[in-house]
Amino acid sequence: MTLLLPMVLCAASSAAPSAPQDEARPPVHLVVDQGLTDWLLVRLLADGYPLAASAEHAQVELSVRPAEDAGWVVMATGSSSVSFQVETSSDPAVTRLELLHRSLDALEDVEPSPAPTASAATVALAVDDGATPELAAQVAVDILAAGATLVPMGADAQLRVCAAQRQDSEDARVWVVDGGADCATAEEPGASVFDAVHVASTTQRVEAAIADLQAEDEPEPEPSADELPQPPPTKDEERPPGLEGAPAPTAAPKGRRRRTLRGGLGVGMLARIRNVDPLLLGSATLGREPGVQGWFELQVRPVNVVDPLKVVEVVPSVGLQVRPVSVGRFALITGGLGGVDIHRWFLRANGGSSRGTDVSLSGELMLGAAIAVWKDHEVQLSLRAGWSPGRAHTFDGEEIWRRHPLRLGLMAGFMFGRKVGT
Repeated sequence: MTLLLPMVLCAASSAAPSAPQDEARPPVHLVVDQGLTDWLLVRLLADGYPLAASAEHAQVELSVRPAEDAGWVVMATGSSSVSFQVETSSDPAVTRLELLHRSLDALEDVEPSPAPTASAATVALAVDDGATPELAAQVAVDILAAGATLVPMGADAQLRVCAAQRQDSEDARVWVVDGGADCATAEEPGASVFDAVHVASTTQRVEAAIADLQAEDEPEPEPSADELPQPPPTKDEERPPGLEGAPAPTAAPKGRRRRTLRGGLGVGMLARIRNVDPLLLGSATLGREPGVQGWFELQVRPVNVVDPLKVVEVVPSVGLQVRPVSVGRFALITGGLGGVDIHRWFLRANGGSSRGTDVSLSGELMLGAAIAVWKDHEVQLSLRAGWSPGRAHTFDGEEIWRRHPLRLGLMAGFMFGRKVGT
């Protein structure tokens, strides 16, 4: 018996990104339109996501619903919330593919809620290769209707639902076995036969199997306190220091957002009184989003190339960056930097040359926006307002170069991002 999950997707859907399988996926509760349930739950199973029948047994709730104006809204909710807007295409297959892409992106980006305290019976689904593509989705829906958590084939399960169908027949056979049993060797001699279009009785069979599991797990009733022998009273023993016993266990910390490491390059323009200069920069941040991040930036300003004077300024700075608001792919960014302005000049005149370096303090405030383009990679646009001491250079008694202390800037750049730590 093999799992027939990929067969329910069209050829275009097979191009959708698959999440890596090297870590456990959080249980997902689907809240979607009935017409989307079958193919979406089968694809999520194929990507390794367990599917919970109710929200109390899940760490993430994935909803796909029509937008108020037009199109669709895909939203994943856990400890954080991630949403995407999907426009409706004239080709339904293109719309379904985009919904699938955004559903997988939302599940990958969202921070799951802490593991639920309540648990449901886990059930895996095995469908014979000869079955129709619709059979896997129909049986999966009936398993969730029984209140079970549907897990991928590679995961441990308490029960296994087996389904088989001959290619020359419209009837399907469905039976339930222990999670560790093989469908081929554990087939029930009297397995029920159902019409392939509707396998509703699968729900009753799974509910009955879950009830048997719960009956086996119920402990025997304990005798009442009056029936137990009463030990003689004893005095509390005093223990020497260091042997008082282990402290009571503390509750596990609640789930937190993972840190995001970003780094990238940018360009911009700086405007001062009577002057506009180009700017190159490299930037890096580390912190939780939304939240506060540490910020390092290196600016290089080739502010003047006018003979006989050449000037270059290098400004390394550190500071804090804050993302107070994130909506879908957009985030508001603000922050501040403090550093040093290294002013390097070179003067060639009258057959000779001179050079020098001045170092002074520099400060800068920033307000901008980030637009995610793929995963955690994004484009950033920002306005800057800064200050550093004014400078001037003279030649033969005449002023040939001057910069005002105050400056305004417009920056644009691309930042690569990656989730790190816990």
